[in-house]
Amino acid sequence: MTVPNKGMEFAISAKGHAGAGASGQDIVCAAASIVTYVVAETVLSMWKGRKLQKKPVVRLSSGSALIHCSPLTDYREEVQAAFRFAATGYGLLSRSYADNVQFIKLDGA
Repeated sequence: MTVPNKGMEFAISAKGHAGAGASGQDIVCAAASIVTYVVAETVLSMWKGRKLQKKPVVRLSSGSALIHCSPLTDYREEVQAAFRFAATGYGLLSRSYADNVQFIKLDGA
C-alpha cells in the first residue's frame, strides 16, 4: 500500500492480498480493506458535496485499490485528514503484521 500526497493531490494505491488467512477469513485483509473503503466513501462524499476540483478516481476490486483526488483549497485539510487516517491504519497493520502488509508513506500524507 502506498499513500502519496503531493500538494493538492492525494492518492492511495493497494495491490495484492495479505495472505494471513483463507479467502473471506483473513482479518488482516479485512482490516486493510475497511480502511480503504472508508477513505473511498469519504472521497466520494466530498465529490458529491462539491469539495473536489474534479471527479475522483475510485477503483476498488479484489486485491486492488486506487483512490485519487484533488480537493478545492478550502477542503484540503479535510481530505488530508482522511488520508492521514489511512496512513495511520496501514502503518499499524504493517507494524503488527509485517509479513503480510507492506506500507509506503510518501511525502506529507
